[in-house]
Amino acid sequence: AREMAALKNDTFRGSVERRVLAKSMRPSDAETEAARSAIAHAAIAASDIDFVLSSSFCPDAINVPNAFAVNRNLGMKQRCYTSGLDAGCNAFPLQLELAQQMIAGGRARYGLLTQSSILSRLLPYNEPFSTYFGDGAAAMVVGPVADGYGILGSSHFSNGGDCGALVAGVPGKEWYEEGRSYWYQNEKKTVFRMLLTVADIGKQAIDAALEDAGSISPATIDFFACHQGTPWMRKVVQEHARLTRARALDTFPLA
Repeated sequence: AREMAALKNDTFRGSVERRVLAKSMRPSDAETEAARSAIAHAAIAASDIDFVLSSSFCPDAINVPNAFAVNRNLGMKQRCYTSGLDAGCNAFPLQLELAQQMIAGGRARYGLLTQSSILSRLLPYNEPFSTYFGDGAAAMVVGPVADGYGILGSSHFSNGGDCGALVAGVPGKEWYEEGRSYWYQNEKKTVFRMLLTVADIGKQAIDAALEDAGSISPATIDFFACHQGTPWMRKVVQEHARLTRARALDTFPLA
């Protein structure tokens, strides 16, 4: 509440710059470009990829994950596990968890994870919170590592009671009924409560992950990466979780 109050006179609520995907591009095009760059940095060929997992806030089509478009655009092999992952703001950790299991279990050697959030297609600019969001895509290539590296611990929390608070659809109707679908606050009180409790839930998840990694102390963490749905989220969660020496990168102002 303190951090929210500090921004009450800022019309843009901490936003400085926002990117908007060209109208000629689809969300899968942005994911493809990110994937092409990640594969090049990994120094492997697209044909070496054994699985593709995508998480697209605004997919090209509702019933076909963008992972298939990325597979096609990059000329990947047909024998490639290709799927989308439905999730909220924690999509990347969930992708990483699935990728770890597939690689550790010997089902695959290299995997490609892509994410995109192209909210300019869903969010009217006259919505007061539209300045919070820009368009972007990311990708990561994952593969086997030596013992002692990779994912040391993890934890995942869900609250199904909040699932109807922020939705994409036709207000007052189902998304498939007549009308323009867009992203809106369906339960504003729930959204506000979610913001007020994010630091507590974040600390619970961090503490559980540190415990799973072998009871690692928060004070020993070198770097902290946090979903940045607001300009203050990283700062507040980090302070509350006692990650006192961790470096961090704030992307919210220029996302």
